[in-house]
Amino acid sequence: KCTAIAGSNLDDSLPLASIFKLYVLLAVADAVTAGTLAWNDQLTITAEAKAVGSAGLDELAPGATVSVRKAAQEMISASDNMATDLLIARLGPGAVERALVVGGHHDPASMTPFPTAHELFAVGWGEPDVREQWKTATPEGRARLLEQTNVQPYQPDPNRTHTPASGYGAEWYGSAADICRVHAALQAAAVGPAAPVRDILSAVPGIDLDQSKWNYIGAKGGNLPGDLTFSWYAEDRTGQGWVVSFQLNWPRYRSQTAAGWLLSIAKQAFALIPVG
Repeated sequence: KCTAIAGSNLDDSLPLASIFKLYVLLAVADAVTAGTLAWNDQLTITAEAKAVGSAGLDELAPGATVSVRKAAQEMISASDNMATDLLIARLGPGAVERALVVGGHHDPASMTPFPTAHELFAVGWGEPDVREQWKTATPEGRARLLEQTNVQPYQPDPNRTHTPASGYGAEWYGSAADICRVHAALQAAAVGPAAPVRDILSAVPGIDLDQSKWNYIGAKGGNLPGDLTFSWYAEDRTGQGWVVSFQLNWPRYRSQTAAGWLLSIAKQAFALIPVG
C-alpha cells in the first residue's frame, strides 16, 4: 500500500523513460512464480534486438544466448534496451499489459499495446518520421503504427536523435503514484522463485545513502531526450519501505550534468524522511 507523504503532481501521467522496465520485471516475476519462465532459460540475441542498443550485452553477437536472470539484471542495472525487448518477446503477448494491472497503473489502457523499445524508438526517433501521426492517432491508429515498426529495421534519424519525442506522446507514461505502486508490487512479488527480484533491483542503488539508516535500496531511473527520471524503493532500519521518485521534462536534450543535479536533490529528499 502506498501512502503519499509529500510531493507535487503525484497523480499526473508523465513520461517514465526507462522506469517502464519495472513493469517488464514485474511480468518476469509473475511468470517465474507461475512456472512459465525460469531464471536460467536462455534468450537468443538477434541483429534486430541489437539495433536498439545494449549497454551491458553489446559484446554478444547475433546467435549468442543470455539467461533470463542476466537479461533482467542488465535491463534494470544498465537499462539495457536489447535485454528488455528480448524479455518482452519471451514473455509473449499481453504479459506486460497484465503487469500494468497487477502493478496498479492508473490507466493500463493508455499503454496497451505496450510498446517495446524497438517500437517506441522507431516512432520517436526512427525513419520515416511518424511523430505527428502518432500525436493525432486514435489508440487503434497507434497500435497500427507500432505494428508497422516491426516490418522494417530500426533506422534512427540523425536529425532527431537528441530531440524530445514526449511532446508528441511518444513515451511510456505513468504517475508518481503509479511508480510507488509498481515498486510495492515488485517487493510483494519477490518471494519464492521470484525472490531474486530484490537483488536485481538493488544491485546498482544509484544513490549513496547512509547505510546505518537504510538497509535496502532498490532503484530504476531513465533518460530519454528531454525526459529524466529516477525512482527508489528504500527500506529504513526498521524495515519500513519508502519510495522517492522524480519525473522531469524539458523541451530539449539535457546532458548528464542534469542527472548529477537531480541526484543532489534526491539526497536532500531522503534526508527529510523521518527514518525510524
